[in-house]
Amino acid sequence: MEHRTSGDVILIEKYASYQSRAQLMTASIILLQPVVALIAGVLILLMPRLLNYVVALYLVVVGVMGLVQLSA
Repeated sequence: MEHRTSGDVILIEKYASYQSRAQLMTASIILLQPVVALIAGVLILLMPRLLNYVVALYLVVVGVMGLVQLSA
């Protein structure tokens, strides 16, 4: 049987806390992407002259969210 010190328990608790935050961030990013796409689509329908800006902004937002997801 393995003996754990209080330092080991703290490290395990910190890792579990980090893991749950990473899962929460991944879930929130996955849920946020369709909302961003919906807003971009509505803006394009309402103001077609803004198409270039809306598409560019959408790509930047999705790219940043993807990078945040990879680093988590």
